[in-house]
Amino acid sequence: MIKKYKIFNKSCQKMGELENESIDLIITSPPYNIGTEYGCFQDNYSFESYLTLLISVVKESYRVQKRNSKLIVEIADSIKMEEKYVQLAGLFQSICLNEGYFLLNRDINFIKTQKGIELPDYGFDNNYSTYLNTHSNCHQILTFSKEKRDFEGGEINYLNYEKDKKHPCPFPKKNLDYILNKHFKKENFVLDPFMGTANLG
Repeated sequence: MIKKYKIFNKSCQKMGELENESIDLIITSPPYNIGTEYGCFQDNYSFESYLTLLISVVKESYRVQKRNSKLIVEIADSIKMEEKYVQLAGLFQSICLNEGYFLLNRDINFIKTQKGIELPDYGFDNNYSTYLNTHSNCHQILTFSKEKRDFEGGEINYLNYEKDKKHPCPFPKKNLDYILNKHFKKENFVLDPFMGTANLG
């Protein structure tokens, strides 16, 4: 019987179990470093330590990806960290570009809330999404490739983010289905370095 998935219960900063250029597709969503309760994972690093974490995981992702593969990241547009506004999607994009990736596609997701569709709010005031979650209600799906290609543009979507009692910030299955339908091919080796609830599996 062929195993459909394998879990490595360790840090994704060093993925020594994976060979160079062995992965067809990486799909992930990093922690936002806003003090979320993840159990044993620390989600309140200093900005410098958080930046080091993201850079090291992107470096390892680049190493294990095949030349024609893609890295797809679902990430908040902006967060509140150490009482400061951080444009998280832009930060992550800069890290990927510095490590050798090329931006291929950007999809924008606006999150439906109790008040309906809300525009991005960069003030982090008493707004329903930003105040309670310390991240914006606008998320981005960034697609990167190791080889330079023409920029494909992107789509704008309006989604509900469902809560999960087992995990504070689950990767929405609707987002995963959208990504897999668009990029997954049969017999691909797919990696989620941050994993979370392992919805990808």
